[in-house]
Amino acid sequence: MVLEFNYIGGVEQFRLHLPNHSYLEDNHLASARFLRINEIDQFLILVEEQGLHYDKEQNYSNDFTVMSWIGLWWQADWLHIEVYRCFMRG
Repeated sequence: MVLEFNYIGGVEQFRLHLPNHSYLEDNHLASARFLRINEIDQFLILVEEQGLHYDKEQNYSNDFTVMSWIGLWWQADWLHIEVYRCFMRG
């Protein structure tokens, strides 16, 4: 999982950084949920500072994506989407 290798402090630190304790995971994916856009924007700054790739100018990451009720904010070739569910490809 990307968090284990790229996020400073790994999964445990990521969980501690979540202001709303919304962390969920399976064998391949981790998720955090937010209700407001400004919370997502603040969290994007934090995860970039902690080592995850995020290009603010291009609004893109190789390490994660953001999904809202309107869909993905950017495409992730490694992710398969079915309405409200996500799965790792392959």
